Amino acid sequence: MDHNVPRAITEGLRLRDIDVITAYEDSADDMNDPALLDRATELGRALFTKDTKVKVQYRSELGTGAVLHVAEASGGEYNVDVIFEKDGRRFLETFPKNVLIPVADIFQRYQNNESDHPTDFF
Repeated sequence: MDHNVPRAITEGLRLRDIDVITAYEDSADDMNDPALLDRATELGRALFTKDTKVKVQYRSELGTGAVLHVAEASGGEYNVDVIFEKDGRRFLETFPKNVLIPVADIFQRYQNNESDHPTDFF
């Protein structure tokens, strides 16, 4: 479980006798998702992450990024810092909130009948 997953999800899985380990328990809480995926592979485990993912309307070449920070700008608008990873390099860009498109996580896809129940993957 990556460090952004709420404790309630981790505990809920454990109550269902699903063997999970958190990044914190593995002393890996400072790793980014690609490094955590490598670590999970090394351990023979799946990685579950709960970052807020977005795409930029007019910058499809960036792919999907993770929201790092949201700050109020002048005039009541919001700017969003988004971190992207491409070719093994991470980079940060800032966009107005209104040009970002949320990317549904596995729970949202389940609620929209676009995916099986998340615990079915364990």
